[in-house]
Amino acid sequence: MAHIGSWGYLPARSIFLTGRPCPSCGLTTSVSAILHGQFGLAWRANPIGYLVVAAAVGVGLNSLLALVSGRTLRLDIHRLNLIMIVLLSLWLLHGVVRFVLA
Repeated sequence: MAHIGSWGYLPARSIFLTGRPCPSCGLTTSVSAILHGQFGLAWRANPIGYLVVAAAVGVGLNSLLALVSGRTLRLDIHRLNLIMIVLLSLWLLHGVVRFVLA
């Protein structure tokens, strides 16, 4: 039987296959912990969860703005692409460091 973590989620497949964490290991636990106010657990599980929650809150606020005022925030597509590249790079860099150090 597989070991289930403290939040009831099974470890990622990379743990079973390699014994090392992938870039996404702990991301579900991190987001769930943030939503439950367990910020220390969220940071230990995967700090990138904070970026995921921040992005979700931003999209939600933009949607609320559109609902209330009929307008949305507009971002320059080049700036948005740069932000996405930076965020994905941080996610991958974090994952590589965790994989190597595990």
